[in-house]
Formats: sequence, C-alpha cells, structure tokens
Amino acid sequence: RFAEHFHSSENTDLILVALQGMRDCSNYSTQVAATMMAALMDNFKPTPDDVQRIVTAIQRSRKMTTAMRAQRIIQDGLPWLAASDPHSVTLSLLCCSPTCDKDTWELWEMVLSSVDVAPQMAQELLQQLEMAPLSQETEIGTLPLAATIALHEIMQHSRYDPQEHQFFPELFVALIFQMVSSGARTPTEVRAITAGPFCPSAPTSAFRIVVEVLRNLLQCAGLDRLAHSMDRHELWGQLLGAATWRDGLRTLARLMARNSWHQCTPIFSHVQKLLQYHQLQWREVPAMVFYVE
Repeated sequence: RFAEHFHSSENTDLILVALQGMRDCSNYSTQVAATMMAALMDNFKPTPDDVQRIVTAIQRSRKMTTAMRAQRIIQDGLPWLAASDPHSVTLSLLCCSPTCDKDTWELWEMVLSSVDVAPQMAQELLQQLEMAPLSQETEIGTLPLAATIALHEIMQHSRYDPQEHQFFPELFVALIFQMVSSGARTPTEVRAITAGPFCPSAPTSAFRIVVEVLRNLLQCAGLDRLAHSMDRHELWGQLLGAATWRDGLRTLARLMARNSWHQCTPIFSHVQKLLQYHQLQWREVPAMVFYVE
C-alpha cells in the first residue's frame, strides 16, 4: 500500500530502479526487485511521460533480465501499460525503433498478445497513418513511416488476422491515400517500388512496404481478385505517379464497384464518413476523387 502515497513520477522512478535491479546477477536482488515492481504496478495510474520512460527502460533492459519471475512481470506489465494508455505505448514503441528491429518487435508481440489491447493498438497505428504523408520529411512524418513498418511486421503474423479484418476499410483507405500522396517520382523509382516479385521479409523502400501491406490486407479480406486486377491494370504504379494517381484512383474505384461491390461497401462507407465528419487536409482531394468516381 505504500506505493499509493507516491506521485506518479516517483512511482515511475522506483519502477525504473526495479527494472535495473531485475538485471542483477544476484538471485535474491532480482526477486526483491521483481516483487517491488509488481507492487508498484498495482493501482498505478501513469502519465504519458511515465509510460514512455517505462517502455524505453523495458526495451533497454529486457534482454539482460534472465530470471523467469522478472520476465513474467515484464510480460504482464507491458500489456497492462498498453491497456491503460495505448496511445503512449504505441508512440513509445514507434520511437524506440522506427524500423521495428527484432528486440522492439518482441515488445510489440507482448502487447498484441492481449486480445483486449490489440484492437486499440491497431487503432493507434491507423491514426498515425492518417497524420501526415510518408513523404513529409519532418519529425511528424517519421511516425507514419514507423507505423507502416510496424504494420508490415504485424501482417507477417497470421494470428493477428481478426484485428486486420476489423480495421480493413480504414487501413486500406489510409494506405491508398499514402500512395497517391507520395510526391513526385520518376518512372524508374516507380518501377523499383512495384516491379518484380514481392519479398515480405525484405522490402526495399517505404512505399514498397505500403504496397506489400495493401496486398496482404486484400488477401486477408478475401479480395484476391481485386489484387490481381490491380496487377493486371498496373494500378500500383499509377497510384504512385504524380501525373497518373488521379486516373489510377478512378480506375481502382471502378474496379471495386464493378467486381467487388458487396465486399467493398465498407470502404466506400468509410470514405463517405471521412468526407462528412473530418478535416482531411492532405487527404481531402484523394478522398473526393475516389468517392465521386
């Protein structure tokens, strides 16, 4: 109960001390630190800054924490943090490793193992994709790219299919709008992104990742025919071209309405809601072109 009297920042300081202590080679010290951290996490209401500090500390210390009880506390504590503040945990994981390295991906797996937390994290990734174009070279622009890479990793693990399917319309639209907002690209750059067989384990650029995630989303939603039609009409390249994206978007809308109307109705409904209720900023023109067609 003593932890109830601490300010959240003081509680966080002690949690960081406990994380450090769980790395101790002494079994007694490790057990004491693990007990201390379990007590501190009980009824803890962290601020966003607290969450970022704890997630960063877990990412740095986890590999050096070998005691089974200490590992279990971390494995239970990270999903708990995500449930209490999914936005801050998502930002923390994206900032820990924008390229989603192996160690950070293992933290994503811990968080997504909770069936209650996974949809919230998917929603947070979606919001990052809607924030700014991938081509925007600012600090804000790095977060959508990091979210795309994290989503690409998630798509490689089939057990997250329910979350992918739940947010399919929103994710599909967000990624299509990212493609058509990619900026000026030469035909050579477009061919480098779209040509050749896709290799899920080794994408070559940010927009190659976007294309791969879109293809996986279509397969997850049972829209393989649409993916094949996009290949046949060379729509991936059109959507990336500064002079051709409007024609590509119109062709995509026609293919969806003609061949997959029932399955694509949620996508059309989502775009309609975006146009009715949201300030779309950089997404407004693509949304209007798509919906009018």
